[in-house]
Amino acid sequence: MSRSSNVRKVRRYHKRVMVRFGVQGELGCSGVIENVSARGLYLTSTRIFPPGTSLAVEFHLEEQAYRMDGIVRWARRAPPNLIRVAPSGMGIELTQAPEAFYALLMTLETQHGIRASNP
Repeated sequence: MSRSSNVRKVRRYHKRVMVRFGVQGELGCSGVIENVSARGLYLTSTRIFPPGTSLAVEFHLEEQAYRMDGIVRWARRAPPNLIRVAPSGMGIELTQAPEAFYALLMTLETQHGIRASNP
């Protein structure tokens, strides 16, 4: 299945949240989640891992910690002179996430007015 036919089959929520992430359970890197769905997230950071890398990701929202695992599916490193226009980032497919994370997604749009993209 091509990437274009696999994109946006699930609703994505635009929510900027600070995140810690890293390999092998180490959360030594920081970044920002730009959007999130039940299947993955788009994370911007100056630290980019290559596709296929397994990552642990953790963020806090409303006094709740969310820790999940995922695999980098695509990565883009922006040239230094374009970082403000097109930041470096990674698309991460979630392989494990707590039930509380899925409950959060269900409430983002209705309780917090978070805009969702059409699938």
